[in-house]
Amino acid sequence: MPKMAVRAKTKRAVLRSLILASVCSLLLTAYLYRQFGPYIRDRGQEWFTTRPGRDIKLNSTISVRPEVQVPLRTNGSRILDARNSTVRLTTINWYGSSDLDFVPAGLDVRHRRDIAILIRRLGFNSVRLPYSDEMVRDNPAIPQQRLAANPDLVGQTALAVYHQVVHSLTEAGLLVIPNNHITQATWCCGANLCDAQWANDWLGPICRVRQTEADWISNWEKVMGPLASNELVIGADLRNEVRAPWGTLRWETWAAAAERAAERLLAINSTWLMIVEGLSSANDLSGVRERPVRLSVPDRVVYSAHVYGWSGWGELAPYTDTTYERFSERMRANWAYLLEEDLAPVWVGEMGAPDLPSQGDLNYWTHLVRFLEEQHAAWGYWAVNPRKPADNEYERYGLVRDDWETVRWDYRLNSLVKLGLGRPKEAPRDGDINGGNNDRNNTTTNSTISNADSSSGSDKGASRGSGAGGEPHEEKKTHKPQDPVQQGRFQDEQIHIHDGDPGLLERPSALWSSDGERDGARGGGSGDHEMEPELKRKMKRN
Repeated sequence: MPKMAVRAKTKRAVLRSLILASVCSLLLTAYLYRQFGPYIRDRGQEWFTTRPGRDIKLNSTISVRPEVQVPLRTNGSRILDARNSTVRLTTINWYGSSDLDFVPAGLDVRHRRDIAILIRRLGFNSVRLPYSDEMVRDNPAIPQQRLAANPDLVGQTALAVYHQVVHSLTEAGLLVIPNNHITQATWCCGANLCDAQWANDWLGPICRVRQTEADWISNWEKVMGPLASNELVIGADLRNEVRAPWGTLRWETWAAAAERAAERLLAINSTWLMIVEGLSSANDLSGVRERPVRLSVPDRVVYSAHVYGWSGWGELAPYTDTTYERFSERMRANWAYLLEEDLAPVWVGEMGAPDLPSQGDLNYWTHLVRFLEEQHAAWGYWAVNPRKPADNEYERYGLVRDDWETVRWDYRLNSLVKLGLGRPKEAPRDGDINGGNNDRNNTTTNSTISNADSSSGSDKGASRGSGAGGEPHEEKKTHKPQDPVQQGRFQDEQIHIHDGDPGLLERPSALWSSDGERDGARGGGSGDHEMEPELKRKMKRN
C-alpha cells in the first residue's frame, strides 16, 4: 500500500477517535452538570420547600358511610358508581401481609378499627391491601406479639387476620382492593425472577416458593371467596409490577393470564372490578391499544400504572431529572392515552415521595401532581406505614409515626388534597364518628355503639366527598345502602408540633369539624386559636 494511502487512513482513524472522545466528553460534562451544576426549580417547587411539615393528631368528625354507592362499573375512561356518579379512587397502600411477618403492619400498636378510622380521617376513600402468595399457601398462625393491640385476633391464621382487617376497613366506609403483591413473602420488588411474574414454575427448583398459574389463581380464590358478600370490596389488583429481564415478556402473554384469573374471580362475584397493571414494573400500558383485556362481563377492566421518581426504564434521565414536557410525554405514551382517548380507566395505584425530599424528588413529585391534576386521574399513595418490616427500617414515604396515630402532615398530603383527598369537614353529622364539638372535653374513649339512621341527609353529604365526582344525588329510601359499620365516638386529640418547627404549613382541612368550626386542642383551645394570626404573618414574610 502506498505511504500516502497509509497516512490518509491513519489520519482518518485519528480524526474519528478525536470526534468520539469529544462526544463522550460532552456527554460526561452534560451529565455532571445535571447532577452537580445549578439546579433550576420547576413551577411550584418553592411552595414545597418553604412550608415544612409537622406532626399532628386529627380530631375531625367523619362519616363511616361510604362516599360512593356500590357496585362500581367502568364507562370509557371513567369509573361510575350505582348512581352514575364518577368515582375518583383516592387510595392509600397499607402493607405488611405481603412481607415476612404475613400481617398488616401496626396491629401490635393500634387496633385495626382505629387504623381504619385514621385512614378515613386523613380523607382517603379506599385502601390497597397487598398480600403474598406464600402467606396464602402456608397460612401460618400470627405470633401474639404481632397482634398485641388486637387481642381478639390472637391465635388466628394469616388469612383470617387479613380478612378481619378488610372487614374493619369496610366498616369504616372505606373501599378495599386486595392486591397480589409478590410470590415469596419479602419486600417488593427486587431483581429476584421468582417474584417477577404470576408464575415461576418455568424456573425449576431455584425458587423457594414455586408457583404455577393455577396456584396463583387458586390463591386468589382463597383470598376473595370469603369477601364475596362484602360490598365495599370493589375488586382485585391481579398482580403487582409484572416484569421480566430485557423486555422478554410480551403484553399479550400477561393480558391473557389476567383474563383467565379475572374470569375465575368474576364467577365468584360478577360486580368486582378487575385491575390489570402494566409491564416493566407497571410503567408500561402501551400494549393495551392493540390488545385490550377482554372479559365476559362488560365494564369490569381498570388498568393500573405505578409512577415513582426512579421509574422510566430505558430513559436517559429518570423522572427525578427531567422536564415537565418530557415527563408528560412519557405518561401519555405509557398510560395516559387511555384516559385522553376515553378508552379505559387508569388508576395510578402506587406513587410516593419521602418526607425530606431531595431536589430530584421535588422535581418528580411536582410533575406528577401537576399531571394527575390535569388528567383528573385516580391514584394510590405508597404508603401509610411508618416502618418497613425488615430491620424495622424507617419508612421515608410513610404518612404516620410509630404510634399509628400521629400524622406526618407535609407537602405530600397538601398535594394529595389538590388531587381530591377528602375533607372530613364535609362529612354529615348523622352516622358520624367523634360527633362534633359537644364532646370536646371528653378525654376517654366512649365505646357506645349505635346504629343511627341517616334520614337527615347523610348520603347527600357523603356524596360530596373525595370519591364521588358527580352531583349529590338523593336516593329513594328503598335503595339506600345499609350502614355497614358499628358507630361510636372517639376522643378529641391534641395537635403536636415538633420543637423548632416554624409553623409555616397551612392548617390541614382535616382539622376542621363538620360544622366548619375549628376544633381546639385539648388543654388549651384558646391558645390554638391565637396561633393562626402568627402563622399568617410568618407565611407573608416567607
